[in-house]
Parts: sequence; C-alpha cells; structure tokens
Amino acid sequence: MKRTIFAVTVGFVATFVINTIIALMIIGPFFNQSLGIVRTPEQGLQIPAILIGYLIVAYGMTWILQHIRRDGWLRPGIFVGGLTGVMVFAAGHMIIAGWSTVDTSALIYSGLFDAVSPMFGAVAIAYVLHRK
Repeated sequence: MKRTIFAVTVGFVATFVINTIIALMIIGPFFNQSLGIVRTPEQGLQIPAILIGYLIVAYGMTWILQHIRRDGWLRPGIFVGGLTGVMVFAAGHMIIAGWSTVDTSALIYSGLFDAVSPMFGAVAIAYVLHRK
C-alpha cells in the first residue's frame, strides 16, 4: 500500500511538473492566443480541479502498471504513459475541437504536446513499482 501511494505521488508530481513546463514554454506562447480558452491572470486558475485531474491520471497509470505483466520498467512506463497521453489529453482536445469554435489545429497541437507529460509520470511510476 505504501508503494502504491508513493508511486501515485511520484507520478502525479512528474506529470504535473512536466505538463506545467510544456504549458509555459510551448503551449502558452504558441497556442494560447489561437485557443482563446485559457483563463486570464485576473480570472485565476482552478487549482483544485487541475490537481484532482492529475491525481486521477496518476492513479490510473499506477493501477494499470500494477496489473500488467512487464519485464523491466522503462518500456512499460513509456507504453502506459504514451497510451494515457493519447487517450486523455490528445483525444480530449480533439473532442473539444469537434464541438467548439476554437481553432481546431491549435487545440489538436496543444493536445499532442500535453500528451507527452504522462510518459514521464508513467516512467516514474514504473520505476517506483519496479524497485525492490
């Protein structure tokens, strides 16, 4: 149980930190203007919602990595993280692009960049679960 809690925590921190860096360095400067859906500094971020979302992603990746047969930790981490990134971030952005008036290409590209962060989180989780 302690290892699971630690793995979820490490995966949460890794995914959140990497996604924040990507958002600040790539998505914000290149896509926020086209997207037009990002909160202004005056509106503030909804931090509880953001943290709960990343916690759910980290828990899901931990659960999957605990229940798949794996040799080593790097390859399963990359696989689960990549799959999670595509399913959650890229697919979510594509669904929003389908019904919203937001610039479709900007939304899809930002989703693809967002899909990178779960790979780091899942690799960290896989490493924690692999340690003896």
